[in-house]
Amino acid sequence: MGVHDARAAVAGPPRDRRRGYKSFPVQRAVLRYVEANPVRAGLVARARDSPYASLAARRAGGDTAAWLAGWPVDEPSGWEAAVDRPQDDAAVAAIRASVARGRPFGTPAWVTRTVKTLGLQHTVRDPWRPRKPSATPRRNER
Repeated sequence: MGVHDARAAVAGPPRDRRRGYKSFPVQRAVLRYVEANPVRAGLVARARDSPYASLAARRAGGDTAAWLAGWPVDEPSGWEAAVDRPQDDAAVAAIRASVARGRPFGTPAWVTRTVKTLGLQHTVRDPWRPRKPSATPRRNER
């Protein structure tokens, strides 16, 4: 099981810098989401053209890429093209929900097991108060 550190997506500087980075267990790779950030934001047409993106740093190599950890597996063929293609809105929303709540990201069965194993039930529950029952008769109405 891997842990991915993702920068919280906020407009402008974070209100609380201590919570600027979030960690959550992942089963499936989220690197495409991270490396596609400059493309999704409309800053560049290709991720490799962004001077601050990890994809560009890995392609440049040397000292530019020294801050990046190596991949645990071989890079998939056609990776740059995959990063530059628009991502499915549902996949982006699921990753953002995992970042926001610290929720494990993966298949539903894996998420259920991981939540139970790591005691992360609070990350998958509804964050709001439970709704009051609407059809409860009052004492005077019985």
